[in-house]
Amino acid sequence: MASLEEAKVLLEEGWKAREALDFDTAREKLTKSRETFEKAGDFRLVTEALNHLAYTEKLAAGQSANLALKLAKESENIAEKNNIDPILTYRAIISTAETAGLFEVSLKYAEKILPLLQKPILKGDLYAHIASLELRTGKLEQAGETIGKSLLLIEEGWDSEREPHRSIWKLKTMITQALIAYNMGNKTEAMETFHNARQIALEQDLKPRLAQIEILIDSL
Repeated sequence: MASLEEAKVLLEEGWKAREALDFDTAREKLTKSRETFEKAGDFRLVTEALNHLAYTEKLAAGQSANLALKLAKESENIAEKNNIDPILTYRAIISTAETAGLFEVSLKYAEKILPLLQKPILKGDLYAHIASLELRTGKLEQAGETIGKSLLLIEEGWDSEREPHRSIWKLKTMITQALIAYNMGNKTEAMETFHNARQIALEQDLKPRLAQIEILIDSL
């Protein structure tokens, strides 16, 4: 175990490694410094190490999100050159652009793909994405209208799809509906929707969605 002074050096080396985009080194050094601070009972420095670890994961996630979008855009170029149906590529761009925080880019591709979709449930899923993007860009009233369309289309096309896809799409819609309600000040409605969504996730054993819902319930 490093001494307290050595741990302070590790802490500085760790955040400097993060800024150099050397995430593995950053994680290693920051984790070791945190362990030493915990042993020494210096919880102010424990929080500092944890904060730097959090920033490390945030920056690493951002780099991964940018790479994901770059790959999706490469797919788009190949699809255009080879006259391939662009729907799946557009969906990848919508998702990766949203993760990268490029909400306007995601909305642009959502508008491009909407006329290409035939099945109501697929349109419903897309409208849920659009509503989420509208919420994130401050278009709250518009997001409320869009999520209403999503819910209707999901129900209309329910029997045309099988599990787990239809439940995954419905949960996306319900999560967005709850967040819109919460941001409109309807907290009781939002929490009720979250708990109903949680029940569906449990019944269908959709672990990623369940984890997302539980985080939202705990944080809100």
